Amino acid sequence: MEDIYLSMGSNVGNREIYLLGAIDEFKSDNFIKIKNISSVFETEPIGVINQPLFLNLALNIKTGYSPEELLNVCKNIEKKLGRVSRNKWHEREIDIDIIFFNDMIIDTDNLKIPHPELYNRQFVLVPLSEIAPDFKCPKTMESIKQILFRCPDKTEIKKYQLKVDIN
Repeated sequence: MEDIYLSMGSNVGNREIYLLGAIDEFKSDNFIKIKNISSVFETEPIGVINQPLFLNLALNIKTGYSPEELLNVCKNIEKKLGRVSRNKWHEREIDIDIIFFNDMIIDTDNLKIPHPELYNRQFVLVPLSEIAPDFKCPKTMESIKQILFRCPDKTEIKKYQLKVDIN
């Protein structure tokens, strides 16, 4: 299985529709195959806390795209679904982040893999630990379970009743 993991979240408008729409966009891309999808979790916002709760999930995909090409695909999906540009930590119609791309470590102006904030975010780690608990971060060589165990984020996170199908 490919070890390419994405994190998605939404907290504006119909959050379910944004997540499902993004998944449909990935499904319709001939260069992407969804291998696994976590449960959906409802999470408190981080940073700017006076905003609606988020829905978050993690995806495991296989792709023929390079990391940079995949980043462009993610940004294009966000744009197609109507993401509005706002300040950092504010509301998002849809947010798609590349968390891991196999064992690559990338640090450019446009792309950082592993995602630098993953170590501090339960909303990334909890869904990821559901589908890849033993995956080792190429930077720390710790499993997702280990990273989650020492995560300083204590915001509330709970399963949300939205069934997402990978087919």
